Amino acid sequence: MANEDLTSLRSWYADEIGWASGVVEASILKAFARVPREDYLPPGPWLLSTAMTPEPFRKTSDADPHHLYHNVVVAIDPDRDLSSALPSYMALLLDLAHLQPGACVGHIGAGLGYYSAIMAELVGDSGSIIALELDPTLADLATRNLKDYSNVQCLCADGSSYTFLPRSLDALIISAGASIVQRCWLESLRQGGCLIVPLFLSESELGQVTRITRRGERFRVEFIMDTIVYPCIGSCDSDSGHLLREAVETFGWYSDAELRLDVENADQSAWIVTPSYWISMIEVDGDPTAQIAPNEIVAVR
Repeated sequence: MANEDLTSLRSWYADEIGWASGVVEASILKAFARVPREDYLPPGPWLLSTAMTPEPFRKTSDADPHHLYHNVVVAIDPDRDLSSALPSYMALLLDLAHLQPGACVGHIGAGLGYYSAIMAELVGDSGSIIALELDPTLADLATRNLKDYSNVQCLCADGSSYTFLPRSLDALIISAGASIVQRCWLESLRQGGCLIVPLFLSESELGQVTRITRRGERFRVEFIMDTIVYPCIGSCDSDSGHLLREAVETFGWYSDAELRLDVENADQSAWIVTPSYWISMIEVDGDPTAQIAPNEIVAVR
């Protein structure tokens, strides 16, 4: 396919992502239109899926990159059941993170680097992306794929324990699901910085995309929308999973709550209490006696 045709197709693809996700932020859609998706995937033909469970993956008829410019999941390692994230889903995460030029952003679960590249477009040359990928093979490929972005550092590292510089990030985006919010993730956020993480119950159950924003030594918690994701290795253990499940079954998903690190002060407003933090169902900066309404936002995948 000619380059000018691909350019037009990527613009159409960005429009499709906007319609599918509801994202209207022009900078995000322009970033999707700029980054060649085929440069961050294995050679075609490809296995594609709309992510509408239980739809199977279907193989494209050839290796023409036009197949990739739809709101579809692409298998990147079928033998290990690994695939890219749905573009409309990632557009929503990026919209929640409010990435601005000059921002410093962490990305855990970089895969082959496609969405890290889109983040790099959003923050520009004055910003920086630290992209982490645990799998050595994927990390090596992502490093090569991202080599033309001087504002991206790609590392083979465990995102569950990697220590970013304290208070250095404007946003930290976790691609996989976690049953616990790691203390090192919280400590990496600047004042006003946000953590975007899917809270995870199991691979067959709806979890919740969550935005956690630093406000001094406390953090505002917003449960945003349902999702089904892969587990984040190192952040999904049975103990934390039991605590999370108990909270969800008892109270449901609540919004406008507050995460606090002073576990010794956990009280009757607690939605969950873990060894390193607790989440209060008291609305941030609101009436401490007011009950918060359960989240009613529908699933996107």
